[in-house]
Amino acid sequence: MAKYTASDMGQAVLGVFSAILLFIALRTEPVGIDPELGVLITALWVYVFYKGNGIPKTNFLAALAVTFVVSGIMCFVFGLVTEEQLFSFQYFGSTAIVGVWIGFPIALVLDKYNISNILKRYK
Repeated sequence: MAKYTASDMGQAVLGVFSAILLFIALRTEPVGIDPELGVLITALWVYVFYKGNGIPKTNFLAALAVTFVVSGIMCFVFGLVTEEQLFSFQYFGSTAIVGVWIGFPIALVLDKYNISNILKRYK
């Protein structure tokens, strides 16, 4: 089993942060989605990436957890979600879940290819 290191977490955070920052820059108002639909979309999204990425299970789950946390914090800081939404089922109907949908694939790519600086050329 592959170990999930601090470097892996840093790569995931960088990917999530970059993608969500772009999303927040383009979005000025909160998104409203039915939470049940948000759960369904999220489950399907995670399933699709789990079946086709080749990343070890620990890294995959850790990147998913990091994505949820970073997305929630960033959306809260930018005023796109309330504290009540972050700690309830409403998370799946908020702007934060859209951030997860956007940031998670980027986090997986950066972790898979060990990219720690998006401006640095990689081999």
